[in-house]
Amino acid sequence: MRSDLGINTAQEFLTYIKANPGSLNVATTITGFSFKLLRMAEIAGGFRTNAVHVGGGSMMAPSILAGHTEVGYNNIAVFMEHIQSGEMIPLWLAADERNALLPDVPTIREVGIENGHMGRSYFFAFPPGIDSAIVHTLSEAVRQITGDPAFQG
Repeated sequence: MRSDLGINTAQEFLTYIKANPGSLNVATTITGFSFKLLRMAEIAGGFRTNAVHVGGGSMMAPSILAGHTEVGYNNIAVFMEHIQSGEMIPLWLAADERNALLPDVPTIREVGIENGHMGRSYFFAFPPGIDSAIVHTLSEAVRQITGDPAFQG
């Protein structure tokens, strides 16, 4: 979150956004993992932002710093330089444990949002009308691979 907005903690953010649903623009990649995690946090936390597709992660900080968006939702590497400079304030980490790089930043669960994140995930997307046999074949292959103890370990 941009540091000039007067919101300095996760609780201040949650109080503000619940009172003003959709009022904060969040830099995200609508087709990416950041958007999925944002929506999970919104649903679990009972709030709603305005997700803005700004492109990939490299475009998030410039969008926030230029005032096009107020908040970003992505991994800390995207924002760390601006956190260290004081231009941005980290509100929470979408993780099970705190990060040693930001030891004072609470996890999403610590700010009271249960089930608001998940481990990294990947998915396959197909065009409309794809032959269901193709989807079935790929799904079966993924099931076999992820069920293999050698893959899991």
